[in-house]
This record gives sequence, C-alpha cells and structure tokens, in this order.
Amino acid sequence: MAGGCRAVIDAMQRRDLCVRQAQPSGAAQGPALPGVLRESDAELLEELRDLLARIKQLLKQFKATSSEARATADAFWEDGAASSALLRLLAAAVRWPPAAPATATASAGDSGSSSSGSGSGGGGGGSRGAEEPAAAAAAAAAVAEEAASVMAAAAAVAARAAPVGSAKPMRAACDFLSSVLDVLVRQPNVSPAAAHVIEKLLSMQTLHCLARQSAAAAASAQPLGAAQIGCIHCFTCLLHNITFLLARGSRTDAAQHASMCRALAEALRDSSVLEHAARLVMRLLLRQVLANSSASVPDAAAASMPPLLLSIYRHVSDICVIMQQQGRDAACCEALSEVLRGPAPATSCCRTG
Repeated sequence: MAGGCRAVIDAMQRRDLCVRQAQPSGAAQGPALPGVLRESDAELLEELRDLLARIKQLLKQFKATSSEARATADAFWEDGAASSALLRLLAAAVRWPPAAPATATASAGDSGSSSSGSGSGGGGGGSRGAEEPAAAAAAAAAVAEEAASVMAAAAAVAARAAPVGSAKPMRAACDFLSSVLDVLVRQPNVSPAAAHVIEKLLSMQTLHCLARQSAAAAASAQPLGAAQIGCIHCFTCLLHNITFLLARGSRTDAAQHASMCRALAEALRDSSVLEHAARLVMRLLLRQVLANSSASVPDAAAASMPPLLLSIYRHVSDICVIMQQQGRDAACCEALSEVLRGPAPATSCCRTG
C-alpha cells in the first residue's frame, strides 16, 4: 500500500491539470451558472461518493484494531496530496451557505451522515467473510488510490461555487474522514501524519464555519430541511470523533497529544461552536416534542444531535482533566474550562440533552 503513494500523487497531479484545463479563465466555455453543476462536475462528485463508500465498506470488513484497518487508513494519513485534497474538499463543503428550507421531503438516505460517532460503538464489526483480510486490504489500497485522484478534482469543483445537488458527495467526504478517525481511535498510537491532518483541520476555521451553520439553523424563521440538518450533523460527528480521540490521552507521544489538544481548545473557544450547537439542539428538541404529537416521521440526524453534543461535552471535560493532570499547558486548560463553562443557557441545554 505504501508503494502506491507515488501513483496517487501522479494521478492527482494529472487530475488537477485536467481541471485547470477544463476551467479556462477566458470565455471559451463560458462560466458555469451560479449554483448549477456542469454534467461532468456532477458525475465527478458522484464518482467520489461511490469511491468513498467503497472504502468505508472495505474498512467495515476489518476489526478497527487490526493492521489491515490501520494500513487502509494510513493510505490517506501518510499521503500529503490525498489528505490535502480531502481537507480542501471539507473546507469548501463546510463553507457553503446553509441549504434552503426543503420544499419537498428528502429521501431517507439524505437525512444525515451514516457515521454516528465512534464513542458508543465497537468501531468495525470485524471480517464478515466477504473477503480475506489481505485481499480486502489490497482492494482498499486500489480504491484509495483512485479516490485520491478524484478527490483533488472534486475539491476544485467544490471550491468554485455552492452547486445544487452536491450535498451527498460532500457529506460522504466528511463521513469518510469520521470513519478513518474511528479506526485511529482504536489503534495503539497516532501517527505524526494523522496528527498533522487533525491540527490542520482545526486550524482552517472548520469549527468557525460549523458554528455559523448551526447559528443560522437555530435562528432561521423557516422550517429546517433534512439536508441542512444532515450537513451540520455530519460535521458534528467529525468533531465528536476528534474529541473522542483526544479524550483517550497521549498514549505514546505526550507532546503531540498536547499540541492537538491546544489546537482543539483554541478552535472550540474562538468559534463558540458548542454554544451555537446547543441552541440548535434546543430548537430540535422543541421540534421533536411537537412531532411526537403528530404523525410526522422523526428525522434520524436531528434526533441524534442532543446525545451527540452531550458526548462531545463529556470528551472535552475529559481532555481538560488530562491536560490539568499533565500540567503541560495552562493556556490550553483555561481555554477548555472556558468552553465548558459557556453561557448558562447553552450549558444548561447540553446537560439536559
């Protein structure tokens, strides 16, 4: 699998070149209409969604603690071009304006991320006999190489606009990273490459954008659509898995762990993302109460938000205790304590979940 890194980079460079050639600055093709996907763009994003889903399915055949699962995840952690493309894709996805209120009911498969966060599960159901571990690992490596090249092109598409109809592929990228983090949580150590990706994700204002999405949804005078809640839920799952990873402690590298905790603490404090999420949860809880008195079908993503947010707060509390015990970073501890204190209404909402 490691031998495929050069091929991944070459494929991504070729794909980036194709994207640049297909998007000239002149008027040869004419600019794409705002918010409208070209047919080739739509096909590309759907291809990415399919590839990421295939890698996730292959990951499910391994125990999360296995060497095969780690090798599959490392195909992204250790390839700078692939992880960079994924980060660019997520940066574009989380910065899109909130989806307009749904005029039609979304399909069941469009109601949120399929990743529920790694804190409550066993993470990977082990081999189900579909493939031998070695064969599945090789298949995952091949799909990962193909996905890396597609991801680079998809990131260029996503950064160009907020195209209609592309929410599912973008959420698939977020869901994929949550799944890879789920594997990392159960491994004996965090590689420097993985730590770098996590810190980069936290430093590029991902939580600030999630906070704005949550605030807009909480304050909206219009009904909340399933796609809008699904996007927020997906990124909240990603945040959950990051906090769960750091709540497990330093394991082998205390300095690396402290650096990630510092990045998390600053991002949480400066973005106020948990406060905005708590206000959104309050609205969702009220909607759930009203829905229970009617014949409407509950939204899975919306229903999972309160326990998900409560779990994040517990992880942040655990991280704060770890950092205080280590006595390594007083500023980090203070930032985490500030996040946990929060304004009274938000904190109260989270505690009552």
